[in-house]
Amino acid sequence: MNKDDQKRLVLQVMEVLDRLVDDYFIHKPPMVKKSDSLNKGTGWGTGEAKTINFVFQTVKPTRDEVESRVRIIVDMLGTE
Repeated sequence: MNKDDQKRLVLQVMEVLDRLVDDYFIHKPPMVKKSDSLNKGTGWGTGEAKTINFVFQTVKPTRDEVESRVRIIVDMLGTE
């Protein structure tokens, strides 16, 4: 695969991936955090607070990150 073909392929793949990221919310792997604080088993209504926090956090990849991966894949295709 010559360089012009690679450039065209990168542009085509990026167009598809841009749509996928925007339409289907493709994100980086999530980070899950959990924390809790429990009392000594005396139950509710004793004045002691119980707290359970759960956070599911994910980040949308930047276009540069996606394009970098696409270029790596296209380069690998060109060497086969």
